[in-house]
Amino acid sequence: VLDTAEGTFALDPKTGAQTPWENPDSSQRTYSSQGAGGVVIYRDGEAQSFPDAAYAVYLENGSFALTNRGGETWFIVGPDNRTAAGPFDGQADEYRDGYIYVRAGTSTIRDGTDSSYWTLYDRDGNRVLPEVYREIRPFEGYYLVRQDTYAGLLDEKGNWIIKVPILDYLND
Repeated sequence: VLDTAEGTFALDPKTGAQTPWENPDSSQRTYSSQGAGGVVIYRDGEAQSFPDAAYAVYLENGSFALTNRGGETWFIVGPDNRTAAGPFDGQADEYRDGYIYVRAGTSTIRDGTDSSYWTLYDRDGNRVLPEVYREIRPFEGYYLVRQDTYAGLLDEKGNWIIKVPILDYLND
């Protein structure tokens, strides 16, 4: 698979021929192509263009989280290619563990790790955790998190169960 300014293509390594990329899962006929002209969502052979979008994240319910150019806002497009939720602040970065991970700011503390703050949303666009965590890992109905100087475990409502200072362990 080759991402170019014109879109996403399958590249035949023997011939160099490029064809529009098709999702290898034949049961799933939904995919996106990102390029200079924005994002194009393909559903069963139909194409819908989103020229102001720069990045797409596929959600398992058939929706997409699309980030606008500049990465300052994002929104959810439903299976009917209409806006289902948003716009929201931040940049939708990935979908895993049933959550949309959104970059929403940067820490001033430089410790050799990713300095992004993350907001956690469910696939319908409901915010689950605010943008104060530098790392979030869902864990059996709870969340393992790290802030600038604390780490620990949150309950399903985002309340601290265990909160440990990590200032002594940060790089100088």
